[in-house]
Amino acid sequence: SNLAFILLGEVIARLSGTAYEDYVEARILQPLGLARTSFAPEPPTAVAYSVEPYTDVAQREPMLVERTGGIAAAGQLWSTVGDLSRWAAFLASPDPDVLAPESLELMTSVQSMADPYRWSLAWGVGLMLVRSGDSIYCGHDGGMPGYLANVLVDRASGLGGAVLVNGSSVSPSAV
Repeated sequence: SNLAFILLGEVIARLSGTAYEDYVEARILQPLGLARTSFAPEPPTAVAYSVEPYTDVAQREPMLVERTGGIAAAGQLWSTVGDLSRWAAFLASPDPDVLAPESLELMTSVQSMADPYRWSLAWGVGLMLVRSGDSIYCGHDGGMPGYLANVLVDRASGLGGAVLVNGSSVSPSAV
């Protein structure tokens, strides 16, 4: 939940003695070469749109005010398909200097399921798990007004993908 991520951001900031954003930048973004991923939009940035229900009229969404501190841990990251693809590659084969393999195993172990009978969607610790046939993809989706994103990777094959949408009417999971 977003509240759990906000609390986690506060814990990280207090235990590390540094701002959450600085911690993520130094421990994750820089080591993985995610140069276009940040807590604030950097040009060029896609224009955000939403579609009014029942009218199909597209409207520009106002740019969100930058969120900092613990609330940023609930998702204020801006990125590119290239950086998200690098993130997917990392999830498929993590650098142990950034994330211990046993931590990724915990993150990708089923903790709760949306549908325990067919088990097509579940969550590990911090990661979404999507099952399609014999493949289990890990990653996460997210969004802000006018923007939606999804990145998933099959750790067994290394096959993954990233989708960014600058609109609120189409789920990137459906693309």
